[in-house]
Amino acid sequence: MIRPQLDALADRVKNGRRNHDHDAGILGRYQWIVVPNALPQENRASDSIQFNLRGMTDIQVDDFTGQAATLGLNVQIFGRSKNNARAFSNWHFLNENPDQPKIHEMLNRACDVRLPARLSLEEYDAMTHTILNAIGSIMNV
Repeated sequence: MIRPQLDALADRVKNGRRNHDHDAGILGRYQWIVVPNALPQENRASDSIQFNLRGMTDIQVDDFTGQAATLGLNVQIFGRSKNNARAFSNWHFLNENPDQPKIHEMLNRACDVRLPARLSLEEYDAMTHTILNAIGSIMNV
């Protein structure tokens, strides 16, 4: 099943990177969103975009994800998801899960949105505007 997909891999990586960078450039202009830069040695094959929310309360973060869902977009908050492997609180293989308040605080503002490589830039613009509309409605902008 994988062999027929290998020929499309380079284009998917290129399109995924293009789409990620396009969205990151738009989202990063807004005061409530911080999109982390790639590390110098990193060569991304993006299938999602991660960004951090800033200047928002827990209630506003929850309202934002609810509003985005109402608008048809799933925004996952790493620290508020019961199944996200990036959140150490979901690591059930540990006997004891240490209290890490600073990490927990950071994960409660870290967002993830899937970016399928098959979508066009116009479809990515629609996703980006959905994120911005959801934040705007919560932050009264």
